[in-house]
Amino acid sequence: MECNRKAGRGGGPHTALPARERCGAVVPAASPAHHRHAGDSCEREYSETDLAKLSIAPEAKLEDWMSPDSDTGTNKGEITVGENCVVVGIGAGRKNYFRDNVERIPGSVFADDVHGDNLPHLPTVLTGFLDEWPAYASREAGKSWSLRDLVARTAGRKVSLDGGPSFARMSMCAGSVSLAEYERYSENESGKDSAPLYVFDPSILGPRSTFCDDGSLVRDAFDTPACFSRDAAAAVCDEKFRPLPPKWLLIGVVRSGTSIHDHPTTVAWNALLVGCKLWCCFPPDVDESALLLNLDGNSSEHEGGGEDFDLSALEWFCRAGSSDGEDPGGRRHLHKSAKVIIQRPGEVVFLPIGWFHVVLNVEASTALSMSLTLRRDLPSVLPLFLEAEREFALWGRPNSDLDRQESDSGS
Repeated sequence: MECNRKAGRGGGPHTALPARERCGAVVPAASPAHHRHAGDSCEREYSETDLAKLSIAPEAKLEDWMSPDSDTGTNKGEITVGENCVVVGIGAGRKNYFRDNVERIPGSVFADDVHGDNLPHLPTVLTGFLDEWPAYASREAGKSWSLRDLVARTAGRKVSLDGGPSFARMSMCAGSVSLAEYERYSENESGKDSAPLYVFDPSILGPRSTFCDDGSLVRDAFDTPACFSRDAAAAVCDEKFRPLPPKWLLIGVVRSGTSIHDHPTTVAWNALLVGCKLWCCFPPDVDESALLLNLDGNSSEHEGGGEDFDLSALEWFCRAGSSDGEDPGGRRHLHKSAKVIIQRPGEVVFLPIGWFHVVLNVEASTALSMSLTLRRDLPSVLPLFLEAEREFALWGRPNSDLDRQESDSGS
């Protein structure tokens, strides 16, 4: 799936998304119209999005979210989507080219593989899974699951947000807005932000979530493919040991996305309903210099600085270099192990355990993302839990055993 876990080595399953401390800041809770933002030279009303940004990053100013290139006429961040190539402008008229190099496999191949044992060990695009989904078939009835369509079908339902620049990278679900407000933001403000906000919501895929005005359950609009139907971790550990919720609805404007990260304990599958996504994936043993692009000796020039800094998805693709030989400037190219995916509507991206990936919405997109642990991966997953969580190592033992051990140790 897409999430914002920092790229790095040796992290256990609970290093994924530490809660962001609020730093003592107080975010106004009343109507946005009753609050004003005092800038250096002007005063303006808070919008619902402004309040969400203040909740996500209380220590930052609203102007800190804006891109320094938004008013300069540079081509940085301009995106062109072709049949098999995405071009990302990187400034001064230069461009990076990313060509799809990942195999497409019919999902029907895995129709009887209920444990996912035969799923590929490389990132793969699976086709045909969405053909029978009500959510996908409803396009013919005018229900496309685009942002505009969802705004019309929901009654001011709040959704949680992700995305943003460096100072907001560890803040998943800290802010929320209505979909109508997110549509307003996408049309009027997102183009000015260095890394636009991204709807990243787990709650609306819950067992009782209605979300849409007709009262239908969102989960009834999707069918889990058989090869993703058995979560092996659920059979051996408690839900509290899951580092992230297993299901997410993702709605992103152009240029939004998720920074480089991995899933050390789960595989993921991402089904695209609307739009287009650009993925770049790397194997678990890839050198960190291919992931953290500020490890080139010039980290001070990058936004935020710092050796372990997460670039936003857009900034990452601007710095990554091309995936082919079309760059005449002699700059860096993607690592040879990189798997590039241009995901189209109706396609499912399957990501094996441990693969690093960065994802950019190159068109306004709506997707469903789910994660699970396959039976075949349990031998590598359980040691991660045991290493990271003493409580998990003792989970399932009688309380008396745990109490006696703590008593003997004097803890």
